[in-house]
Amino acid sequence: MVYRGQLIEPEAISGEKWKDIEASSQKQIFDMTNIIRHKYNLPILKWDDETSEVGLHA
Repeated sequence: MVYRGQLIEPEAISGEKWKDIEASSQKQIFDMTNIIRHKYNLPILKWDDETSEVGLHA
């Protein structure tokens, strides 16, 4: 397959925007973890900001 159109250059993402993207990704992974835990009848985890900060630097 060949694309013959003009490619669009993506916009640069600011540091602040990357922080938002990373935070959203963290929450999404956390939610998926709880879905899997629910499937296996395990207790649901609660989000903790302090713990999430530790996880960022691990």
